[in-house]
Amino acid sequence: NILIVAAAGNAGLNQVDAPASLGGTSGIAGNLLAVGAVDASNQILSWSNKAGAAKNWFLVAPGQDILT
Repeated sequence: NILIVAAAGNAGLNQVDAPASLGGTSGIAGNLLAVGAVDASNQILSWSNKAGAAKNWFLVAPGQDILT
């Protein structure tokens, strides 16, 4: 099995962009995660796309002020 992880997008939309939007497509379903960005308070950042139709394969990760 292969897991595909795709960014939700950075346009502040209510839906994820492709390729993250393909998670419901036959042959890909169950193998794709869309990832949005949150701040230190676990709030989705204004510029991060929201889950929308991808709610079943969407998660968030820290996306601001990350120390590397």
